[in-house]
Amino acid sequence: MAKQVINRSYLETLSYQDLLVLADSYGIDVPENFNHTFLITELLDVVEEISKPSDTMTISPLVSSDSQWPPVYNTTEMDAIICNPAWAFVFWSINDVELERIKDDFGQLFLRICSYQDKNEEKLQDAYTMQISYTDREKYILLPKGKEYVKIELLLNSDGIEDVLASGPLLEVPKIPKSLINIKIGDYGTFSTAMELSGIKNLLLNHYKQHRQSFS
Repeated sequence: MAKQVINRSYLETLSYQDLLVLADSYGIDVPENFNHTFLITELLDVVEEISKPSDTMTISPLVSSDSQWPPVYNTTEMDAIICNPAWAFVFWSINDVELERIKDDFGQLFLRICSYQDKNEEKLQDAYTMQISYTDREKYILLPKGKEYVKIELLLNSDGIEDVLASGPLLEVPKIPKSLINIKIGDYGTFSTAMELSGIKNLLLNHYKQHRQSFS
């Protein structure tokens, strides 16, 4: 089967939901009720950027698409890993019986990202949810800014009743270096020679291009 060429004509034939699925596959952070035309433009920008030859250093993802995950033991559980001060990687499983019950009841699954000020979890500081599908098993999560600790929960909403199916560990968010606080695209300030050689400017620019709506 020939590979589908991603261009504006093709994207305009897709439903908004299909565009969201495609955006997710490219790691694009799409705000709620994002404009349909703007979403197509975002996708085209990312596809164009990916297709360009680059002589700069490539930053490999934390988890390769070729990675072999451990076998699933038909349990309901989840775990999470902090990648850096901005991102976490979360992965989970749901046992077969429970998943079939959820589908039969038309339940909706969510990830809830909870923020805490201290490791004793005495007081929930903030929380937000992200809807996921029955087939999802992993996600990269853009962490809320300025939080000390986060915990990610697998949440079921059935007829308005919420139930926590599984919970990840409490994670301490690494402190952001002072050189990166309040940084602006195009105005990076001064980096050390080692930081310059690491490709930090290119990494920041790519992050902005793929997730620019998170900066607004």
